[in-house]
Amino acid sequence: MIVMKMDLSGNVIWNHLFNPSADANVAITRRTGGYDLVETNKNGIKGYRVVGNAYPLVAGNPNGSNRPYFVQIDLDGYKAWDHLIEQVDVYWPVSAPIRYTLMP
Repeated sequence: MIVMKMDLSGNVIWNHLFNPSADANVAITRRTGGYDLVETNKNGIKGYRVVGNAYPLVAGNPNGSNRPYFVQIDLDGYKAWDHLIEQVDVYWPVSAPIRYTLMP
């Protein structure tokens, strides 16, 4: 997933590429994507939180399986932490649609 900050004229201030650091199966960057971004301000530390998904390569399934992926970045776009949910079925039944929502 690529996160980019631009000024009002459309000039790029910074851009960064993120992949799940704990997932060696995500072999190519186009297998991650972001869906929502919110500004954060926890204990006076400002930044952004991005929610998206990762499609790791799974043997016998070229499309892989969609797994939620979260990234917290600072105001300059550098990763503070990320989290990949390994087993989606633990949190949501297989038959349930996966929807992502960030709460400010």
